Amino acid sequence: MSVNASLPNTPVGPMKISLSRQQKSKGFLIPKTVYVVSLQVTLDNEERAIITSRNLSRYTFAMQPWYTTISDALELARSGSERMLGGILIPMWVGDLLKSKPIETTFPDLPKAIEFEAELKDSLKNLKKFIDNASGPTDSKDEFEL
Repeated sequence: MSVNASLPNTPVGPMKISLSRQQKSKGFLIPKTVYVVSLQVTLDNEERAIITSRNLSRYTFAMQPWYTTISDALELARSGSERMLGGILIPMWVGDLLKSKPIETTFPDLPKAIEFEAELKDSLKNLKKFIDNASGPTDSKDEFEL
C-alpha cells in the first residue's frame, strides 16, 4: 500500500463526508425539540494507511459538546442549565473515523447545531490538509521572519 512517499505532500484522493442535521421531538408529557448532527466520514485505503502509519488515531480533529445523547440534551433543556451554553467538550478522535460509523451529537437548540456543523467542516478541511501533508516525507524546514 503506497503512502505517496515518492512525491512531497502529494494529495491523496478526496475524503468523502456526509454531514446531516435532523430535528426530532422527544418526550411524552412535555415534548422537546432537539437537533441531531450526524457525521459520517468514509476514508479510502490510502487515508487509512496514512492515519495508521503516522499514528494519527490519537489526535483530535474537533471538540464535541458533552450532551451527546437525546436524553442528555432533553435533561439540560428541562433543567434550564447554564451548562448548555458552554459546557464540557469531548474530543473527537481521528481514530473514531476509522470505525466507519456515524458520530452523532444532539443539541437543544438550532443555532448551536448550525455552529457545530460549520466547526466540523473547518476541522475536517484541516484534517484533510494534515493527512495530505503526512502522505509525503516527514522532514521539514521553514525560514521566516516575524
